[in-house]
Amino acid sequence: MKKLVSCILMIASALALGQNQYAETLSPNNMASGVYYQTGPGSNNTLNWSYPYGTKLTVLGVEHRNFELLATSYPYGQLKIRQWDPTNDVWSAWRGILTENDEGKFSAEEEIRIEDKGEARENSFLRISRGSAGKDRALVSYGDDGNYKWHTGLLYGGGWSTPDFHISQEEQFRDGNGNYLQEPEFTIKSNGDVGIGTRTPDSKLAVNGNIHAKEVKVDLVGWPDYVFKEDYDLPTLKKVEQHIKEKGHLINIPSAKEVEENGVQLGEMNKLLLEKIEELTLYILKQQKEIDKTKDIEKRLLAVETQNIQLLKKLIAIEKSKE
Repeated sequence: MKKLVSCILMIASALALGQNQYAETLSPNNMASGVYYQTGPGSNNTLNWSYPYGTKLTVLGVEHRNFELLATSYPYGQLKIRQWDPTNDVWSAWRGILTENDEGKFSAEEEIRIEDKGEARENSFLRISRGSAGKDRALVSYGDDGNYKWHTGLLYGGGWSTPDFHISQEEQFRDGNGNYLQEPEFTIKSNGDVGIGTRTPDSKLAVNGNIHAKEVKVDLVGWPDYVFKEDYDLPTLKKVEQHIKEKGHLINIPSAKEVEENGVQLGEMNKLLLEKIEELTLYILKQQKEIDKTKDIEKRLLAVETQNIQLLKKLIAIEKSKE
């Protein structure tokens, strides 16, 4: 019976102690040691935690070990912690604790920053951010020397979300008013198109700038060996000359205006240039035949001329002998 009474008294004391509500900024020096819980913010709501489903647990003992835990709402509220700072005689700011959501996935409503002060490069850090109200985004950011250097993910596009993936030195390319700020260094569109120096690629790879490479391979169909076919209609030089006079460029080659407006398809242009080279080769071969034919005629004429000279010499010799 005595044990039962003692147990009831202990429970009653704990419940009475647990119901104490202290001001959010009250120093633990003015609070009795023990463990307290508070349901709902009551009149001391400085954190905007939801009444009546939030619960706060206060643990008081040695001043360097005093802390509070808070569940902001029910059933999937945030879990936060703050500690007493006896040196400055203040409570620290509330800090969120990473927990699983109702789907068993770790979730943070604001951002996660990862850094290790014990490492040699203690000024490097990583941030995972979902964005803020009015600035919808999803980023992994990398920083050094206290500043963010690179952002990867879904950048803020100025009032609307975008499914495109970016790598950029800035975390947004337009502001809330839709004003253009900067061009992301690297973009992957939702359709798989890639842009370097442009966020609006018009092909599988678009580069707004120079490209330096050791080798470039272009797959083509229809390599112009057809020029050497017997049935190929090789334009006459007279026809080529007439086309140049009228159009100002070679047959089948785009004009300067077309190139300026539409650019150059590298594979197709190489194909056309080779076509012209092969046509030029045929012209040269044909010309060489004409040259060889001319040389043969000249050789024959020279032989006839030599014979004529010899005959003339003989006639002159006969005439002299008759004198």
